Amino acid sequence: MHMRKVGMGLGAAVAVGGLLGVGALVAVKSPVGELLLRYGCGGDEEQLGELLAAEGVLEDAPDGAALDGDTYRTCDDDDLFVAVGRTYAYSGSRASALDHYRAAQGWNTVGGPGDGCFSRPVGVLAGDVTAYLTVDGPREGTLRVEIIADRGGSAWCG
Repeated sequence: MHMRKVGMGLGAAVAVGGLLGVGALVAVKSPVGELLLRYGCGGDEEQLGELLAAEGVLEDAPDGAALDGDTYRTCDDDDLFVAVGRTYAYSGSRASALDHYRAAQGWNTVGGPGDGCFSRPVGVLAGDVTAYLTVDGPREGTLRVEIIADRGGSAWCG
């Protein structure tokens, strides 16, 4: 009698495991399952981050600016936007920093002339994604330059 109970327990465990396996397979193949399993940043965002990091404008600092740390790259798991940027020690004026980036090849001013936001298409086929270059500061001797984009077509400034 004792062996029969163990056998039924083992059989029940196998049956439950089989049902869970089939349920997981159905969940993976369904749109809801795919959404749940693909939450957050993935390969597409990694590629977008590489594309943004390759933009030469991040390397091109205004006169008198000195790199203050490494280039950073981040991705927001909820909204899937990617940001790549650098910070510089900079004692110049905001106007001179904006003039410098306003002249950057291919970047177009978004908003007012003092807003510090520029855009341009990036991607294998220019226009795949619109990237936004933002210039923050200088504040307390620090200038932050960041490129932000997502594949959802969000407008990040302006």
